[in-house]
Amino acid sequence: MKKCPKCRYVFQTFDSDECPRCNELNTKQEGAAFSNDSSEVSPEPRTASPSGTPPGNEDPLNGVDTLMINQKKEMGEVLLGFETKNSYVVRDKTGRQMFMAKEEEQSSWAWVIRIFLSAMRPFKVRVATNMGVTYLWLQRPFRFIFHKLDISDGKFNQIGTIQKQFSILRRIYKIYNEAGVEEFELFGPLLKPWTFFIRREEEEIGKITKQWSGLLKESFTSADNFGATFPADLTSKQKSLLLGATILIDFVHFEKKN
Repeated sequence: MKKCPKCRYVFQTFDSDECPRCNELNTKQEGAAFSNDSSEVSPEPRTASPSGTPPGNEDPLNGVDTLMINQKKEMGEVLLGFETKNSYVVRDKTGRQMFMAKEEEQSSWAWVIRIFLSAMRPFKVRVATNMGVTYLWLQRPFRFIFHKLDISDGKFNQIGTIQKQFSILRRIYKIYNEAGVEEFELFGPLLKPWTFFIRREEEEIGKITKQWSGLLKESFTSADNFGATFPADLTSKQKSLLLGATILIDFVHFEKKN
């Protein structure tokens, strides 16, 4: 097929390169032009980025230095006081939603465990992107005092562990990577019960803070809001560990006790 450079008529070449409409001679160059027009009609497909992710940035945590974690409470818990599965919305400092995190049922007796163990219960939390792709798994075994959280990626490859340390007056957690090497320490001062400072090699690099939600909300629900700040150049694994630490802190220190 060729296109006439004069009248733009498309025709089959066969043995002649002459346009049957206007008798203009069609050369190889004009045939190339027709090929270019065709490529404009059918462009090469592009790889789409996840919803809510900046173009070319496949990892939602790249470049992020602040996480805002808002706990969502179901109406049954608000009105009746029954413990339900915890769920959270995770946003960056601009308010852009990055993740949804929700507690998963682990057995048919999960609701009984929630009633009797409340904040002490073991849990499994799935953290998913806006596209519904599993980004992290947070798994907490039952612990009465030395609370622990295992953090894995979406394929259950462990990326780290958070372990509460023995301390009488202060709240201290150690955060380890998948090799068991300490990445951070979380330090909660006695006189600042809503704040945990993030330390790396004795240097304070950020903090996790429970935000005041308003008197009415604090009085009638246990829904919590947290802010976590840290250096933007941390790796996505390190930021994932701090996200998991924030959710563990909510369970251990701020979850409503029945």
